[in-house]
Amino acid sequence: NEDDRIGEYSFDDPLGIRSAPYTNYPRTYGSFGDTGFEVHHDGEIYGAIGWRMFQTFQSQGISKDVLLDYIVDGMNFTPSQPTYEEMRDGILASVANGSTPSDCSLVWHAFAQFGVGVGAHGELIGSKDVAITESFDVPANCVSP
Repeated sequence: NEDDRIGEYSFDDPLGIRSAPYTNYPRTYGSFGDTGFEVHHDGEIYGAIGWRMFQTFQSQGISKDVLLDYIVDGMNFTPSQPTYEEMRDGILASVANGSTPSDCSLVWHAFAQFGVGVGAHGELIGSKDVAITESFDVPANCVSP
């Protein structure tokens, strides 16, 4: 399904089961772990990044199958329980194994749009708190999609 909402019928709500549609999603990496948000919102941020990659790959005429291959293969380059930055870097490692540089730019721009750009960092403090340093920057050699 190529819909940025899901389960609308389950809740009789046009937003479905997510707090917001992934298109123009309002939260960023800096929202991760906010006590005012439900824990599922943390996963929605990553889902919105994936949706943005899907949109940009489609706009460039690149098949969603290519993107899905990058995402799945990218897991081979991440540790168990990866951070957002490690997930980004895993996908980028997969892309670097057989793509054009523009594909890397598409991935960087999607992550950076949600605060997981160059220099972004999440750090666990204690057993539950997370300190996030957002970055909306992409590498200098990335071209805009």
